[in-house]
Parts: sequence; structure tokens; C-alpha cells
Amino acid sequence: MYISASALQESKLSRSELVTVSLEGWVNLYTDGSVKFGEIFVAAGGLLEDRNGKWIEGFTRYLGSCEVIDAELWGILDGIQIALKRGFQKIIIRTDSLEAIKLIQDGVCNGSNSALMRRILLLLKLLSHWNLNYIPREENRIADKIVKSRRDRELGLQLGDKDYVLSLNA
Repeated sequence: MYISASALQESKLSRSELVTVSLEGWVNLYTDGSVKFGEIFVAAGGLLEDRNGKWIEGFTRYLGSCEVIDAELWGILDGIQIALKRGFQKIIIRTDSLEAIKLIQDGVCNGSNSALMRRILLLLKLLSHWNLNYIPREENRIADKIVKSRRDRELGLQLGDKDYVLSLNA
């Protein structure tokens, strides 16, 4: 299931497989959220990579205490912001959260009362093209590892180094 949108056309929903005519200029955004209930520790994050799978940027954000879905949405929000700041206009958002996908789909079609969702929807309008894809958790291992690498409780976005993240739990 995916959503595809272009600045030149209305959003369209489809249950078919994503078929992209040209991957030129597209980047992949993998996102995840992590909640450690016993420690009341919530973080979000992910990574941007180019169409060949080359690391562009990893990122995490400590969120304190919030719902799991909010962590998932913060990962998407931060990832889109980073992509836009780096000048990317075509993003394939990949997440293992069906709930986040449904909220974004509903928001595209009906709007949203959530400030977090409204910010995501606003950023999506700034992109020339975007796709939203569900991926199984096992295909999202690197984003999961990045988020779980966050150990401090300092508020704010932190950018991650690929070598450090990949060396964790190795």
C-alpha cells in the first residue's frame, strides 16, 4: 500500500505495487520510533539514503514521554525536514508503522486536527513528489538500530554518523 503525490497532480491512493518510471533524484527515507516503557524513554529517528543505497544522513530525536504513534510520526517529520534542507524534492518514505501510514493517508484526504500531522502534511506539500510505503520490520533494521542508539535525554535533533551506528551491537 502506498500514497503517491506530485506538486502537479492531486494525491492518489493505490493498493498496487509502487512503480516508479525513473528513480533519478529520489531518496529513501527510513524512519522508526522506539519506546522503552520501563525507563519512560521515547526516541524517533531514521536515515536518508540515495537511490543506490548510499548513506546520506542518520538522525535521532529524544522525545521524553509520548505515545508510540507520536514517535513514529516524529521520525517521518524530522526525515522530511532533513531531506528538504538538503535540497531533495522526491522522497520515498519507508516505515514499518501501518498506523502512521493510515494517519497520513487520512490526513491527505480529510485534513487533521493534530499539530504534528498538520506539520507533516505541510512539508509533504513542499515536495515535488513523494511516496509512502509500508515495509516489514525486518527491512527497517538500520532505522531501528539508529533510534535505539540514542542513549541521552538531551532534547533536540541529533545527526548520526554511519560508522558509529553500524558498529553498535556488532
